Amino acid sequence: MNFLLVMPRIVNKVGDGYSFPLGLPYISAAMKKAGLNVFTYNLNHHEGDITELVKAQIEEHNIDVFLTGGLSFQYYPLRQLTEAVRSIRPDMPIICGGGVITGDPEATMSALPVVDIGIIGEGEITDVELCFALINKKSLYDVDGLIIRENDNTYTRTKERAEVADIDSLPWPDDDGFELEKSFASNPGVSGMNAERSIFMLGSRSCPYQCSFCFHTVGKKYRQRSLDNFFEELDYNIKKYHVEYVCIADELFSYNTERVMEFCERIK
Repeated sequence: MNFLLVMPRIVNKVGDGYSFPLGLPYISAAMKKAGLNVFTYNLNHHEGDITELVKAQIEEHNIDVFLTGGLSFQYYPLRQLTEAVRSIRPDMPIICGGGVITGDPEATMSALPVVDIGIIGEGEITDVELCFALINKKSLYDVDGLIIRENDNTYTRTKERAEVADIDSLPWPDDDGFELEKSFASNPGVSGMNAERSIFMLGSRSCPYQCSFCFHTVGKKYRQRSLDNFFEELDYNIKKYHVEYVCIADELFSYNTERVMEFCERIK
């Protein structure tokens, strides 16, 4: 079974700056590590009609299942993308994840009327289990962390997915799969960075606090990567992409003073 994982187009025109998302690259890396046959595509780097571009990918790779995802501000691109897929292959399962689903699963499934399955919470383990359930024709209701559209257009949630306890166990994001290299030239204009070759990285997930103005799309339990794991990835990115600037995309970075001091010493 072949899977196509597509990053929605969020730029007004190809070449515009955008913040390179980490969610889908993490999902792709987990799926590839599990041995799934995954193809990836980033619409932000390809000119042309979305329907025609996606159709070409589906036909070239003989795709069986389509996956995408994003945050709430990407709602319209996600609707446009998923409806394009439905027009190409009316029978193809369409899966969507990310903060847009996690924030309000039922409302989002209603607002994305062609999505068959939503991923609630962190998707690395959920997506892999879901894909193997589809391959092996097993019950999707046994996979934690899903919202499933029923034939009568109602929704069923499966058991809540527990947070990934050890985020060091996750493979590093599949940046190559989404053409990170092509995003570098536009990065300084996006985040006010001084260096062209800038990269986003995560050192932790979620936050231990429950502020009324904040919502955590990756669970309620705060988890930090080991600094060894973080700097191993950073060294790899510097060697491969000649990175000059790293932007920490954590919800909360300076929780532990000793860890922050060690981080600064290691950066220096």
